[in-house]
Amino acid sequence: MIAKAFKEADIIERYGSGIIRVRKICKEYGVKEPDFSEISNGFQVILYNEKIVDEEDAVDKVPDTLTDYQKSIIKFILENNKISMNELSIKVGISKRKILDNINKLKEMNLLKREGNNKKGFWKILNYVIHKK
Repeated sequence: MIAKAFKEADIIERYGSGIIRVRKICKEYGVKEPDFSEISNGFQVILYNEKIVDEEDAVDKVPDTLTDYQKSIIKFILENNKISMNELSIKVGISKRKILDNINKLKEMNLLKREGNNKKGFWKILNYVIHKK
């Protein structure tokens, strides 16, 4: 009934096209697709400003001065930006201490940043490192 009233008042163009249009716009801008969910007596939309990145392309675009370990760290962070130091250590195949050393070097080069705390935070590869073709 609300949608019908909005339609008759020319507040909306047509029924059921909003979600499709939002997804299309997000795809055009290269950002992560929003999450849509029903909550309580309403509807929730979570929009992201994270760019979608082709992982292989991103790793290829990092500076040549990075070590293979540093490139691997970036690759695994792109796959899961909430990855822990323990998981990185296992996947990259080096000690947690070496992971920390490499992460600190990536931070010093302004290629990597930690958002939030250690438990609930996430890694952020800085935009100028990642270029889409």
